Amino acid sequence: MKRMIIVAILAIYSVLNIMASDDNISGTWHGTLKITPQVELKIVFNFKTSEDSKPSVTLDSPDQGAYGIAGEVNFISADSVNVTVRRIGLTFTGRKQDGKLMGKYTQGTMSTNLELFPGIEELIS
Repeated sequence: MKRMIIVAILAIYSVLNIMASDDNISGTWHGTLKITPQVELKIVFNFKTSEDSKPSVTLDSPDQGAYGIAGEVNFISADSVNVTVRRIGLTFTGRKQDGKLMGKYTQGTMSTNLELFPGIEELIS
């Protein structure tokens, strides 16, 4: 009986641990921004948390050779985020769904849906 209780506790702990890690937005998220039907740009958001627990974000646009553009995290939770990159007039608001970060990308007068995937995508030359 004691063994079954221990196994049950370990199983519950494992499931909760997996669920918690699945909802984490920290890390790198990449996607393709559709500017026009013919023009697409790869875009990467890098979310980090500093030692004092303050969230930060940088933006990369590999197709344009732009990396590490500093942004501001307005809001971040386990499944939602809102960021601003003032230098280029960009905002992104997204919510995690089915392992993707689905949201709205706005820059200047352009506004479009943006789907981000976890990790880094290798560029094909």
